[in-house]
Amino acid sequence: MKEENIKDKDGRVPTDPDYDETTLFIPKKEWANFTPCMTQYWKIKETNLEKILFFKLGKFYEMFYLDAIVC
Repeated sequence: MKEENIKDKDGRVPTDPDYDETTLFIPKKEWANFTPCMTQYWKIKETNLEKILFFKLGKFYEMFYLDAIVC
């Protein structure tokens, strides 16, 4: 991801003194592309970016995206 595209939940860039690196900005147009499961996942990750999320999907717990790579 290009650095100029990185924003916190409130749309602030890393050079802003109020930037919160624990949150993530997801553009409104992207939400329409998510399944209900991924909508729920991203609502949690939007404000908990620094945490690893084990997401229950059916009988199993899954990790997605960077959480899976880190683990």
